[in-house]
Amino acid sequence: MNLRQTADTDANTDPKTPRSRIPVGALFFGVFLALAMGAYAWSILDAARRTTDWILILPVAGIGILALAFAIIDDLRQGRRGREPTIGEGDARIGAALVVLVLGFAGASPWLGFDIATAVFIALALILQGERRPLVVVPMAVLTAGVLVYLFKSVLGVPIPSSII
Repeated sequence: MNLRQTADTDANTDPKTPRSRIPVGALFFGVFLALAMGAYAWSILDAARRTTDWILILPVAGIGILALAFAIIDDLRQGRRGREPTIGEGDARIGAALVVLVLGFAGASPWLGFDIATAVFIALALILQGERRPLVVVPMAVLTAGVLVYLFKSVLGVPIPSSII
């Protein structure tokens, strides 16, 4: 009996019985985050002075809650099947890098301008997620930044700091 078998026996588990692969901590975090997003969106309705105060918050919160619901459902399905995440899916470094990238974007956009910061953010996010073709990364970054600046300034009338557009 080796050390691993001893640890399994000491924990009163049968080594032949598969352990649950459902990520309970991730599920609780997802549900908590969805509730927090819903509560924040609900509070916007009470505090809003005009439609423009909530016109962006409520759809984004709704999309975020839906995305979390789909992620939770997917985690439950994979856990029931006992499927192990592949190396690409299980690499938490990409998620951590994206969080750092979002924080950098939020901090840099007042100085670089929303347009340049958005283009750089989109390009780096695409590269982090595996896209390596410059003919895809550059046009997507520029197009996304241009559309967002146009929507904020012209359609919604929201003043944003921009450098070029």
